[in-house]
Amino acid sequence: MNPITLAGYDHDAWYKTFEQLMEVQAAISDLVQEDNHAATPENIRTFFLALFVEVGECLNRLNWKPWKKPTTLDREAILDEAADMTAFWLQTCVILSDAVGATPQDILDAYLRKSAVNVARFTGKVEGYGNI
Repeated sequence: MNPITLAGYDHDAWYKTFEQLMEVQAAISDLVQEDNHAATPENIRTFFLALFVEVGECLNRLNWKPWKKPTTLDREAILDEAADMTAFWLQTCVILSDAVGATPQDILDAYLRKSAVNVARFTGKVEGYGNI
């Protein structure tokens, strides 16, 4: 079953929201530097690496190291990292859209297809996979 349907969400509203988020990110990006959304090797490298760095920065705030004494979680700092991850993830979607001519709906449709495959894997419905 489609995860959006399963969760009771309206497909059209979900697609429209994602499309708006991508449009906002492209506009923000253009404020910084024109043509940041083009699928150039430099943009691909810059924004994908930025996403990886932000994920690492968030992870470092979440006490993931078993050998280190845990600290109190800083909610605002974690939300700030989440905002950075979201911005760079959206920017990579904008760039991928430019690279392969994909619409926001194409990206979300691919996500839903892959989610269905992953659910089948995690629930043991694909040979060689099972519950975690």
